[in-house]
Amino acid sequence: MSRFRFIEKGLCCDVYYNKKRNIDKCALFLYGFPATIGSNSLTEVLVDRGYTVLHPHYYGTYDSIGDFSPQSAFETVKTIVDIVKNSLVKNLKSGSMYKLPNTISICVGYSFGAYVLRHSVQYLKDLEEVLLFSPVMSNNPTNKLCWVNENGQKHLNYVINTRPFTYRIKDKDTWIKNYVNDIYVEKKLEENNIKNVLWFYGKNDDAMIENQIKEKYLVSTKECLSLNANVAIYCIDDGDHGINTLINNETIGILDSVL
Repeated sequence: MSRFRFIEKGLCCDVYYNKKRNIDKCALFLYGFPATIGSNSLTEVLVDRGYTVLHPHYYGTYDSIGDFSPQSAFETVKTIVDIVKNSLVKNLKSGSMYKLPNTISICVGYSFGAYVLRHSVQYLKDLEEVLLFSPVMSNNPTNKLCWVNENGQKHLNYVINTRPFTYRIKDKDTWIKNYVNDIYVEKKLEENNIKNVLWFYGKNDDAMIENQIKEKYLVSTKECLSLNANVAIYCIDDGDHGINTLINNETIGILDSVL
């Protein structure tokens, strides 16, 4: 697996690809909050099957410009879609130009990435497959999209205190309003081309309330992502919240059935 980095419109993005495989589609990886930037087992699976996998750094995090807010995360998706449409990006290490596939057909929403996808799916016009791993769509226990037992306020304070430079949170009130309190607003979904939405969670994930995610995942899909997609949920017996623990032969077999 090869990797390079580009910066366009102030957005830093790591690109993973296989030089020996050629497929004209991208996969977009939306990571957690907080998260360690870098490869993971799912990215390796996608690259091995020929996909170019994009790991954008949310605006206001790591090497992208700006301050971090829920809106800046949503804007990250909008910007990466525009960049992919323009296709050519510059490898910052070599200085050479690289032609990206101009279609994002897969989106991975990992943990907080599912919350981001919930609010930005309208930008992903060519999306066909959605892969949700340890998805957190809301931290507010009164929200119909919440199935986690994590305290949003404590989690926010934890990130602010431990990662003040990698997650540059300036407007805490906005985070409390839109992330911690997160009032659910039903929205009319735009027509899209999503065929499959696959949910994966770990049996040993302390953050997930299993019976609640099993009760809510189908309605959440239909109201937030796609009205007409095929939807399935899978519990990985040996998995926890970490994405690498959710990738095994069973998971790969399921992914191969839709990729």
